[in-house]
Amino acid sequence: MLGLSVGGVAVWLDSVGLTEAAGPDARLNLATGATVKVFSQPNPWADNFKNMAPDWTKLTGVNIQYVEAPFSNMLSKLVTTYVSGIYAFDVSFHDAIWMPIFVKRGFLKDLTPYLKDTSLTPAGFDYPGDFQNVLISGNYPAGNQWHLPAGIWGMPTIAGWKVLYYRTDLLKQAGLSHPPRTMSELVVYARKLNDPKHGVYGYVLSGSRDRINFDEFSGFLWTYGGTYFDKTFHAAFNSPEGLQALNTLIALVGTAPPGTGNYFISDTWTEFLSGHAAQTITWQDLSSVAVKPGSSVAGRFDATVAPSHNGVTKMVYDGIVASFPAHAHYPREAYAYVSWLLSPKNALRDVLGGSFICRYSVYKNPQVQKIAPSAKGNLPEQALALAQPVPLIPEWGEVDVTMAEYLHRAIFVGDLSPAQALKQAADAVNAIMHRAGYF
Repeated sequence: MLGLSVGGVAVWLDSVGLTEAAGPDARLNLATGATVKVFSQPNPWADNFKNMAPDWTKLTGVNIQYVEAPFSNMLSKLVTTYVSGIYAFDVSFHDAIWMPIFVKRGFLKDLTPYLKDTSLTPAGFDYPGDFQNVLISGNYPAGNQWHLPAGIWGMPTIAGWKVLYYRTDLLKQAGLSHPPRTMSELVVYARKLNDPKHGVYGYVLSGSRDRINFDEFSGFLWTYGGTYFDKTFHAAFNSPEGLQALNTLIALVGTAPPGTGNYFISDTWTEFLSGHAAQTITWQDLSSVAVKPGSSVAGRFDATVAPSHNGVTKMVYDGIVASFPAHAHYPREAYAYVSWLLSPKNALRDVLGGSFICRYSVYKNPQVQKIAPSAKGNLPEQALALAQPVPLIPEWGEVDVTMAEYLHRAIFVGDLSPAQALKQAADAVNAIMHRAGYF
């Protein structure tokens, strides 16, 4: 198919709020009439992107088709696709923690040439300067400590920083003049605010096996001064700090709604949105949902940095990354679509529509700060400065699942004590790392 004309380039550049910088011979060279297939999980931010897709098609003549799978099935479907070599999609929006294994096994396309191509990435896109989560999205420098191939293997798409959400009205009624500032205060507040008879619980968390380690335990472990591995990649979380973290989670679960052990992120949000939880530490984009019509807590909650221990706060940060299979059918068209979604002009439209993209600048917009308490002031910068990613190793997925099983048993099943759970989890993780050749 013929590519877009020079006029088409100008239209596209104008649509992203940029001026043409590549000169009159610049061409997008997109396959008009092609259908770019996008792999994603069902999610409000994905729905927003789908709603924007017809505008892209109108501008370029390139169609967009979304193929979805539940989060719990995404990793296996991605690996199956890559190993088989039968590519059912051209771009995938997926969890950034999976990038190391995909990159190490050569499954993805290096985006460096596309970022240098001014017809695909016009001046003003400001990557990496205006983007969060660049490292975990696959921008690996040469000689990196994880021994991953150097390159730019993914584009940061959906931001992920964690903050403490709390009900201002419930704190006021309880005579609490400020949100909890320490981990010990967090537990005290949860117990004080816990009122199951009136349908209010002190705390809510994502306790499912899919999320309990990464979403919950990791930030508590680091805040208490613990770590997953020592310098030789032996498990180091079976420690006094790890035990403190696990015991704190168990104490908070004692004030959580029934069924928390099966909660995914969406369930945690539902409890908070319906007014059944006083506090939660979760991802920042909850606030854009919580202020919308239908939310029973609109105007009655706020956000702040997560509580500390001995002056330290270390929550996990994550995000959704757009990555492109090494042998995708329409890689240029897929990349052009993503760069259009993430362009400076579309950034505000993205966030107001429910897609909390990774541009710092958009969170300074008064409209965004009005709808999203997690974006107020310098909270995004504060939260990210007090955060870190999980270890960027290809084995993390297996480590995460293995640890989650033992943590879940200690927190929700009760057939293991906290000390037993950490010991057995450490033994199992050491076996994984030994098998992988770390020692």
